[in-house]
Amino acid sequence: MTVANLPGFMHAYAKQIIEILIEPKVLANQNVAFHAKKVFSALTLIKPRLLVPAVVEVNCQQLPTAVCKLHEFVGQVVCLMDVEKIEVHLEVIFKYFVEALDYRRNVSVGRKESLFLDFEVSEDEIRMVEESHKNSIIRILFKLKEKHLKIFISKLLSHSKKNEIYETEKEPSQNLFNTNHLNRCISFYFLLEKIVENLKNIAAPYAAQILLEAMKILKASAQLKITGQSNETKKRKLNKKTGNEIDCENGEKTLKVCTSILNLLALFLKFDSDDGRLMKSGEFPGEIFATLSSQFESKLSLSLKSHSEFMRSVVAPCVAKLAKLLNDSNQLKVLVSGVLMKMRDLNWEVRFGAVVALEACFKEVSFEMVPLLPECLPYFSEGLEDENQRVQEVTKNLIGYIEDVLGESVEEYLT
Repeated sequence: MTVANLPGFMHAYAKQIIEILIEPKVLANQNVAFHAKKVFSALTLIKPRLLVPAVVEVNCQQLPTAVCKLHEFVGQVVCLMDVEKIEVHLEVIFKYFVEALDYRRNVSVGRKESLFLDFEVSEDEIRMVEESHKNSIIRILFKLKEKHLKIFISKLLSHSKKNEIYETEKEPSQNLFNTNHLNRCISFYFLLEKIVENLKNIAAPYAAQILLEAMKILKASAQLKITGQSNETKKRKLNKKTGNEIDCENGEKTLKVCTSILNLLALFLKFDSDDGRLMKSGEFPGEIFATLSSQFESKLSLSLKSHSEFMRSVVAPCVAKLAKLLNDSNQLKVLVSGVLMKMRDLNWEVRFGAVVALEACFKEVSFEMVPLLPECLPYFSEGLEDENQRVQEVTKNLIGYIEDVLGESVEEYLT
């Protein structure tokens, strides 16, 4: 029987055929994989009304290579369909990709046992699956209409907020930062970050809808404290706790979520520049800065000993993008004044973060920042004499950059 005959009468067995084709031993054997590829091509000739329901029901047994291959094939099948035919199956297609968002959550320790998985999945393998998931979704979204993106974003948001313990726990930290929910959020915000990165201005209209929930996580995360207790100990003491404690593993997961959220925010601010939609959203600019401000003194990143790098590479670029979008000098002054006050914090890492944020602002909007120099210079003078050498160094670098922009020295104003 030739491959070409498959579409004619094998649609009833499409699910079983695909399950065989995506087995790791098939994918790992180059000779077999060559013929499997031909079978995959033949399967795409089956009518969508028969193929799509079969494909989305395939059982990958959570095997990373199998899941990746299935995501790739689903993306290929959908992209070969006319937009009209895709619309007919849109509900099923979106359901497949939204539920696939839970791969990290399903294979994490504590979940995989309930799914009877007898193998470990590494972080690299999880990232490989998430990359495959993201690539297939973006291929499909490029083919669809903008209204479909709105539907998909809405479904993703609804799914990301599902949390089995919302009804059983009282503390916000336990609601938002339990392991299962964090694993879901890591995948969700990674996907959104990549969608916005690729779709750019097309995704900008959905910024407010997405960021409202994201900023709740950022604000709550800044109050978290790392505890050395194990998960089991924490469960026994749960009713005695007053909130905001989290173990180191979940602390690192939370920081990963926050990093993706802030990267996403930076992208939204970047692509919002055409129509200033975010800046016109009532109190939204103030909400954004209040959220960013909470990260300067984040107990989470401070306790994980990663605060200075978190500020330099993640928070500072967001502050700078916000400064660029502010179309009012008074708003910019409020933002800068808020950051300057952080330069007098008792913790050197907070002071360090304030200086790198100001440096990012000067590099993003140099000429708009120049009128604010008289207010900034006394703080810079203090930074040069800071008890911490790293704060001194970044302050000196910032002053050097400002002098390059001005074309003259500001040393006489620093005394």
